[in-house]
Parts: sequence; structure tokens; C-alpha cells
Amino acid sequence: MILTSIVGISWAFALWVPFAIIGREIAARQERNANVNEGEIGPPQQDQAGAIMGLHNTSISMPQIIAAVTSSIIFWIAKAFGSEDGIGWVLRTGGCAALVAAWLSSRMER
Repeated sequence: MILTSIVGISWAFALWVPFAIIGREIAARQERNANVNEGEIGPPQQDQAGAIMGLHNTSISMPQIIAAVTSSIIFWIAKAFGSEDGIGWVLRTGGCAALVAAWLSSRMER
């Protein structure tokens, strides 16, 4: 139960923090634009809240789309070679990708 709650806390932060940062930035832009309208500073910046949220949603969903497309390609290749273990090949490929990611991250400078 403790491990599940720890994962739940980090998952909650992963879901909540980006929206809080985006909301804070949008509020700051609206405040700057309100000051512009009062003639305090230069020309107003156009609010692009929709574009910011779209970029955020794309960055979240794109890895899932890439994983689904890659998995379907692996399933197709496994079937073409006569293997009935497509799920196993997808998991093996994912494990190899995780090992490569671990090796690459271990080579990063601190």
C-alpha cells in the first residue's frame, strides 16, 4: 500500500504540476496585457492558451502514439515470420529500449 501511494503521489504531481505551471503563465500574461491596456508598458502579447495546452497534450500523447505504432509494426513483422509470440517480441523490444535508455542516462554528465 505504501508503494502504491508513493507512485500515486508522483503520478498526481505529473498530472497536476504541468497544468499549474501553464495556468500560472497564462495568468501572468493576462496581467501583463491588463497593464498594457492601461498604458503602463509596451504592446500587448497575444494570449495563446489553446496553443500552449495543445502543445502540452501533444507532448503527452505522442509517446503513446509512437509506442502503439511501433508495437503494431512488431506484431506485423512477427506474424510475417510465422511467430505467434507477438506480445513477447513487443515486450523484449521494450526491454531492450529500456536498457539502452538506462545506458544513455548513465553516460549523462551531472
